[in-house]
Amino acid sequence: MKAWLIYNSYLKSAKFEEIYRMLASAGEKLGIELTLRGNGELLLPLWEKCDEELPDFALFWDKDIPLGRSLESRGLRLYNSAAAVEACDDKRRTQHMLTAAGIKARVCNLYYSGCLLEKHHEWWLTDAANYQDFVTVDENGRTSTGEGISLRQILDDYNWDVISLQPGIDFYNR
Repeated sequence: MKAWLIYNSYLKSAKFEEIYRMLASAGEKLGIELTLRGNGELLLPLWEKCDEELPDFALFWDKDIPLGRSLESRGLRLYNSAAAVEACDDKRRTQHMLTAAGIKARVCNLYYSGCLLEKHHEWWLTDAANYQDFVTVDENGRTSTGEGISLRQILDDYNWDVISLQPGIDFYNR
């Protein structure tokens, strides 16, 4: 059985490469030949004109939704489908999908460019209002955004079901 691991070509880090090797090794033990493919190799519209043979499936570890849809339209089974990536990337969409499934939830995403887990912890301890961007979606679908808020304030002000701490691009390039 053959598969691709499709990743973001522009995020280079030893940690990601280690994860890719671990996945390839696990696949090998299951009789799966896992080939790494950067999204830069599969860019649209060139990919749509390509007649390269598709593998049996792909692990889609990229947020390039149009690429995912193009691959799916050619018959490639993606684990992390384009629809799943889209639903999880935008917290408003995440909340909408939860509601459509009959799940009432409050969702929040906190963002600070390049923020490591240690920095999130430090800010928690010092109650620093450093988050550059946050999006909240309540159980009724009402959205609010803002900036300059602390993690403690977000946690204390609401009864959250889902909170994501989003590292920025700088985090991945360390």
